[in-house]
Amino acid sequence: MLTNLVRKAQNTAARTARKTAFGAGALACLGVGLGFLTAAAWMFLLTQTTPMNAALILGGVYSGVGFVLLAIMGSIGKSDSEEKPTESAAMVEADIAKIITAFMTGLSAGRRTRS
Repeated sequence: MLTNLVRKAQNTAARTARKTAFGAGALACLGVGLGFLTAAAWMFLLTQTTPMNAALILGGVYSGVGFVLLAIMGSIGKSDSEEKPTESAAMVEADIAKIITAFMTGLSAGRRTRS
């Protein structure tokens, strides 16, 4: 039973590591792409307006996107599946409680035999 728990933990850790690695790669690519898009927008805006106005426009766009993302992040809550434990999770918790009880019983029996 413990081997199943260990295997699940290992699989979860491996999946999390893969997601993190791909996420970091995607974030790096998006950062580079955003840098080039910003440079292109800056060059275009300089042909249309003054450098001060170009900076204000780009700053406003980035601030607006940031505020929208913050609002989206704040509205994301826990889903129903995360709040309610599944039957298998309840069974695993009951099994762990039985293992801990058996361990404590054996430990106290061992202490009684030594004294």
